[in-house]
Amino acid sequence: MKALSFIGFLVVMTTPCLITTAIAESQASSDSIEYRSPSDAGQTPVYKLRLDLRKAMENVGDSELDELEAKFKEDSYYHMKLAAGDRNTIVPVSLAGMKRRPQHAEFVVALIMFSAEDQFTARGLDPVKRMEYYQFTFVYLQEALAIVQTSPKPDPNQKNSDNLMEIRAMLQNPMALAALEIGDLSLSKQISEDRIKANSRNDGDVIHEANTILGRVAMRQNDLESAKQCLLKSGKTQGSAVLKSYGPSFILARELLEKGQKEVVLEYLDLVAAFWGNSKEERPQFQRLAEEQARLRAKWIQEIKDGKIPADAQWLR
Repeated sequence: MKALSFIGFLVVMTTPCLITTAIAESQASSDSIEYRSPSDAGQTPVYKLRLDLRKAMENVGDSELDELEAKFKEDSYYHMKLAAGDRNTIVPVSLAGMKRRPQHAEFVVALIMFSAEDQFTARGLDPVKRMEYYQFTFVYLQEALAIVQTSPKPDPNQKNSDNLMEIRAMLQNPMALAALEIGDLSLSKQISEDRIKANSRNDGDVIHEANTILGRVAMRQNDLESAKQCLLKSGKTQGSAVLKSYGPSFILARELLEKGQKEVVLEYLDLVAAFWGNSKEERPQFQRLAEEQARLRAKWIQEIKDGKIPADAQWLR
């Protein structure tokens, strides 16, 4: 899978947090929010996909889940191997595993890996197939959130009492992106605004991801000024382990460049230099990476000044 190197890093960084750290931010969102969409109505493509997915989940047997859970215990990275399978087969299994053990991280991490891979796969699809592809992504993420939402409240005195809230938080950004891609702008906006309101710890990933989504929503609503402000807000962070290594998103920047807004994109490139392509990187093992990032950033700045839109992979939809 093309995204596995990135997701492997993401899993290493986030899975321990699922087990040991309480994310109070996600508790700030109302427990009653289910993120329902107008496309949930009967006879729509999303509705039909949901019915098919639920039938597939019902066909997953206990013996199959027992076998997978045993493999998770034997191999701490088995969720990466699981996510390398066919989405139509593995997604129902992962959801059935979540439903059976809602506080276990492995199955939900496999789903998050799938949703990240979906972004890479969808880049090469025409608009119609892209929509169809994201409709399935939307459905399985919504099912995952519903499982978390309806799971029994854990005993707050137990060690892993916050796992469900953490899992919910991890599912929110891919859900917001999927909603955006299928055209449900109000739901995409709601989820992203919830994430920002709940971000009491000023987490860099939340700042960047949620504002990027809000900017893309604004672009589709022909609100250019709001989109520009969201781009700048997404760059005003000290970064995170993922952002520093794999870089920020340039999709909203590209969309703005396509509208001739090069000045705000250049300002954005200056902002992200605080954490990406920073030549002052103190850790020697990351110095070469920082130098390569800085080289790319300088190249893009010049291309934009020359009236071009960078064609590197980072700028692709």
